[in-house]
Amino acid sequence: MFENLIENTTDKVRKVAEPVNKLNALILQSIGKVAEFQFAAARGYGDMVMQQVRGLAEIRDADSLTKYANGQVELATEMSKKFLEDMKALGDIGSEFRSEVEAIIKKARTESKPAVAATARKAEKAVKAEVVAG
Repeated sequence: MFENLIENTTDKVRKVAEPVNKLNALILQSIGKVAEFQFAAARGYGDMVMQQVRGLAEIRDADSLTKYANGQVELATEMSKKFLEDMKALGDIGSEFRSEVEAIIKKARTESKPAVAATARKAEKAVKAEVVAG
């Protein structure tokens, strides 16, 4: 009787650990996505800065200074656009993470309710059998 209870408990622990393991894997995957995003964003912004530094080095006269100054307006527009795109992409990563966490939790809740009820019934029967036998 108690061997069955131990086996059932072991199975229940595995079932409880399954969503936790899925959450851990999801967290690691999301950290990887955010890290990749950050490296790509840093590289993109760094490239823009280096382009500006090169532009500064090319200033030789009033015309090249005017050309560089006009390029600053374009740069500001480009950086604003890139920033908005990056924030949307980061928000999408967060939304995807949230949706996947919610799905894991929903599945775990759905699967655990019958299992918890069945385990409670088995434990109650085992206790009653011990009381009657003892």
